[in-house]
Amino acid sequence: MFDDSIFKVLRSSRQNLAKILDESDRDTLLKIPEGIGNNILWNIGHIIMAQQGLCYSVAKLPLRFLEEERDLLKKGSSPKDWTEASNNDRLRETIRKSILTSIDTLEKDLKADLFKEYAAYTTSSGVTLNSVWDAVAFSLFHEGLHMQAIRGIQRAASKH
Repeated sequence: MFDDSIFKVLRSSRQNLAKILDESDRDTLLKIPEGIGNNILWNIGHIIMAQQGLCYSVAKLPLRFLEEERDLLKKGSSPKDWTEASNNDRLRETIRKSILTSIDTLEKDLKADLFKEYAAYTTSSGVTLNSVWDAVAFSLFHEGLHMQAIRGIQRAASKH
């Protein structure tokens, strides 16, 4: 049974992320404060990438968004490793286009019942996902963690 309420919350979360992306200048998005491993742009992109991986890759389906950016945004990556070749302005635009459309596409794909196969997957947080719906629900938790990280980066950046 399809649950619209989770998508309302996901859209609200993503609208907040879009606002941060739209209202932050390039330097703010790319700043990595001392003692912090990532920047705001990475956190936002990683949120989308993680959801794509947990929903699509674990279900043995191709990613629908950010395939080319996978190595820049996957778990364990860091913008400290980005080179100018990663083209931060293009990356920002690609992430911005994906923030809401990735949710719309996921909702459409769930309604179309594309997720036939889903192997149990245990996240680094110790949560075992047994279905794509578990992955969608986990996305809310994951987005909350990264929203806190973004807020911490904003606070650290504003002190300098």
